[in-house]
Amino acid sequence: WPIYHDTELNLMPLTVDVRFLPGGRYRKRPGGRFNPKTVFYLGAGAGMTFWEYKEYGDFVAFAPDGEPNGIFRGSFSDDGVAFELHVLAGLELPMSRSTNLLFEGRYSFVDDKLGGDFSDLDARDIDLGGTSIFAGFSFRF
Repeated sequence: WPIYHDTELNLMPLTVDVRFLPGGRYRKRPGGRFNPKTVFYLGAGAGMTFWEYKEYGDFVAFAPDGEPNGIFRGSFSDDGVAFELHVLAGLELPMSRSTNLLFEGRYSFVDDKLGGDFSDLDARDIDLGGTSIFAGFSFRF
């Protein structure tokens, strides 16, 4: 018989970045004017990640000897806040003097332990980090 199981993980990072622009932000044009140019940047940052984890559906129950002992329906959840470190690289493409199209990739390092409904189980580590890609706009005023 089929076993149905769903898992949800919601993350909301709140971080601060430091960026290094190896090629600078502007190029000097003849006549002394500074015009925006495509900017490549590298960076790192830190902050807090607010997370919520849920599992619900059918679970396999195991006997103390490790053998399957039946199926039960249930739901488990936990949430928390974890410290985050990350590295990033990005590209800003100028659309005007004060507006840029932004593309960024980042790798985050975030770990925490499950508790809550999972407290009757052995404390399990949860890896909340990984790769993310971002596209958007930046405005300078």
